[in-house]
Amino acid sequence: SCFRQNMDCEPSFGIFYRGQEVLSNTGLCYARVGQADSALKYYREGLAFIQTYQDSFPAKNGPFFDIARGVIYGNMGQVYLSVGKYDQALPLLQQSIEINRKPAHENRDAALAAIKLAQLYRETGDYEKILHALRTADSMLLIRPDASARLDWHRVMAWDYEQKGQMNPALNQLNRY
Repeated sequence: SCFRQNMDCEPSFGIFYRGQEVLSNTGLCYARVGQADSALKYYREGLAFIQTYQDSFPAKNGPFFDIARGVIYGNMGQVYLSVGKYDQALPLLQQSIEINRKPAHENRDAALAAIKLAQLYRETGDYEKILHALRTADSMLLIRPDASARLDWHRVMAWDYEQKGQMNPALNQLNRY
């Protein structure tokens, strides 16, 4: 395929970067149309691609490879969450947060993964952990603001307040959503 032939060219970080990006974005496309198996296939290929080629670019051995893996873990966790495979989603979301909450990493993605983790806790009835996940997301959104993620954060916060019978704060969060 053209994709594989591209990797036979003179090795460059740009070609590698685009290759892993294409695999990850293909996974995102499949996830958005509800094709979980295909999405996971491309996410796994993206992880394997990173593993295969990362040693080819020792000068780039900073956080890039970890960041890319962390984003993919969060995306995989979302797919498993969407199909109700919570035991498989949990460690992936946790890994994503652990990797990308670090300084100079993809803090916005850590926030998204933490919001997904709060949703997982909601789905599994582990209500005690929701607020901790939302606080993690909030701290990441203060570092790297994102309007869409903040809306999701308000939605899940409203639900958490509602579950606790705190209707005024729930309404306040819903108004912000």
